[in-house]
Amino acid sequence: MRPRINLRQAGRAASVLALVCAVAPLLQGCAYFNGMYNANHWSAQAERSERAGRVAEARDRWRMAAIHADSVLSRHPHSRWANDAVLVRGRALVHLDVYSEAIGALEAALPHLSSGSQRATAQLYLGRADFAQRRLPEALEALDSAVAGGSARQRSEALLYRGRVLLAMGWPAAALEDFLASAEPAARFERARAALAGGQPDLAAQYLDGVALVAPVQDDAWLPLLESLARAGLAQRSSDLVAVVAARADAPRGPRARLLLADGDRLHAAHRDSAASVRWQEVVRSVPDSAEARSASVRLAQLDIVAAASADSLAPVGRRLELLVSQGGESGNRAQELVRLLELVDTLAHVSENADACWYLRAELVRDSLSAPAAAAAAFAEMAVRFPDSPWTPKALVAATVAGHPAADSLRALLMGRYAESPYAAAALGRPGLDDRYAVLEDSLRLALAGVEGAAWPAGVSGPLGPGGVRAGPPRPGARPTVRPGVRPVEP
Repeated sequence: MRPRINLRQAGRAASVLALVCAVAPLLQGCAYFNGMYNANHWSAQAERSERAGRVAEARDRWRMAAIHADSVLSRHPHSRWANDAVLVRGRALVHLDVYSEAIGALEAALPHLSSGSQRATAQLYLGRADFAQRRLPEALEALDSAVAGGSARQRSEALLYRGRVLLAMGWPAAALEDFLASAEPAARFERARAALAGGQPDLAAQYLDGVALVAPVQDDAWLPLLESLARAGLAQRSSDLVAVVAARADAPRGPRARLLLADGDRLHAAHRDSAASVRWQEVVRSVPDSAEARSASVRLAQLDIVAAASADSLAPVGRRLELLVSQGGESGNRAQELVRLLELVDTLAHVSENADACWYLRAELVRDSLSAPAAAAAAFAEMAVRFPDSPWTPKALVAATVAGHPAADSLRALLMGRYAESPYAAAALGRPGLDDRYAVLEDSLRLALAGVEGAAWPAGVSGPLGPGGVRAGPPRPGARPTVRPGVRPVEP
């Protein structure tokens, strides 16, 4: 028996089927549109994060943009939005530093892009990727096209990157023209860089004066420029710029601290320790719980060591350094090295065996490893009181005089009087006809120190006479005495 057909139900089913068939392409299009929407959404969010300086967050968002663009291209490679997806993917790859893949994708897409805006975007990012890969001629060609065919905004960005390419190719004047024509915030710093590369440090300083109060305080942009400005002979101008930038209310604490720390380093290198101390104290005061503050504290401790009048006055500095050691990090490691040196200096002051040789080594360590000339000079001169009969006391008196002891005249008189027959006095006074006694004394000092027990030699001091430790002279009997660079014989 044939089943009965319900015409009403059959008609209803046919209507549903027809509706599904009609809506399916639309649903597919909606899914595709949503994929492209998400790709654009994440790329916009990534750009927003970049402008706010949140680099890690920006990379995560570019990664999401690339994922959605890849999804669109894999499912709908021939749709009318495919070109948009290719551009989002290419931009994301450039921002993620996947330059080789970005170059391949953008070069493949360029012949199929009909929109002038799309072509300019592709050329811009292709130029950026080529530049990152040091393909400078290819980058220049791509960026030339982006400058010629892009919108005002695209042209501004393309000029920035073309200027960087020209600068890398050794054409600072042409690069400066592009940077001046670009409205990108980064171009303000690049103008100074191009001026420096072109041998115009004063012009570079003028450009930096113009951005010190308006540009975002980004230490990665400021630090190399300030360093280059100082190396070009404008150290004071560089320091003045740091003061202006650091005084800004909108300057983030981290970048401000790093700028002050670096400026203190430059001032110290220029032997302006008082000014360097001010900078480092400002770091400690403004960001007391930071890595920069700990680094500044180590530097301040080193200044106190250098300025110490005697090795016995270094104990308070040692206690400050021990606190920094407990806080760890790179500054803690440096503080640990200094603490070990200070402990060694203290140990050598209380060694009973070969006490005179150990005292001499102590003064050498204070001078050479701790870089404290005044304290070293005092320790050298003290040998005349502690060990008047030591064969190495004349050597110490010479060292004290060279180190700038305030009673240098008295030390010279003592050297020419009581110790006139010492080989060290003869060498210091430049007397001819030195005999083997000098070499014998040097070797005996070496042997005396080699027998010292209980000395915890710090890093950089490999044994009593290693690098950074005492320099007792030539190792071979009969060898001529050596004179340290920059040291003149003591004048009678």
